Amino acid sequence: MGGAVKGKPVTADGYHVDLADDARRMCLMVATILGDLLDDIVVVGGFVPAENDGGNAQRQRWHRPGARISVDFLIGPVPGGPPPGKLQNLEHDFAAIVVESLPLAFLDCVDVRLDGLTSAGERAVRSVRVCGPAAFVAMKAFAFDGRGANKDVYDLVYLLRNFGPVPVTPAAERFRAIASRPEARRALRLLARDFASDAHVGATRYAEFLGDRGSDELRADAFGTVQAFLNAVAKPGADPH
Repeated sequence: MGGAVKGKPVTADGYHVDLADDARRMCLMVATILGDLLDDIVVVGGFVPAENDGGNAQRQRWHRPGARISVDFLIGPVPGGPPPGKLQNLEHDFAAIVVESLPLAFLDCVDVRLDGLTSAGERAVRSVRVCGPAAFVAMKAFAFDGRGANKDVYDLVYLLRNFGPVPVTPAAERFRAIASRPEARRALRLLARDFASDAHVGATRYAEFLGDRGSDELRADAFGTVQAFLNAVAKPGADPH
């Protein structure tokens, strides 16, 4: 699920601050439609890919007319199925994007109670499962590897700093619970590669998203946060800083 202004915004200025409210309303709308299927679904935000070259609707996407938020359906890899990034056909007019790291969202998720208005303006209350912090970090690492979007590394660093009462440590503790999974191990390798220094692509694009690609302070903050996370995952109980 995701939304932004038209095009591919590079900095935070390209995103409307009220998109989060729109996303909550759309999530609640979808929850009222899916009903019993909610037990088999986890909400993962910010992973909607771009439209095809013709700007046409795609079979994996649902969009309510007039809404700024669209919903893509994702599925984990299946034996003999298409590779990550391709579509898994489910019905003749319905498909889902194969996402390698998606199984982690079912291992690390949290229940969230939504009480408010749907995107259609109706009042509703539903509980939905949402991707947890560890799975979110892993999926953002995969997403950045696949599309290089500045917002992916910003989201990742923001979560590491703000999940729990102190930075980094709570997310690292959650991550250790899924660290044996091959997808999680690959995510750690991707993070180590893209945040190997404050000049590497992860740190640089984090600073660019905040409007100052050349900022030594912003790049160092991103690099230090991710390195602290990697150290905390590798060495339980150690001071990540």
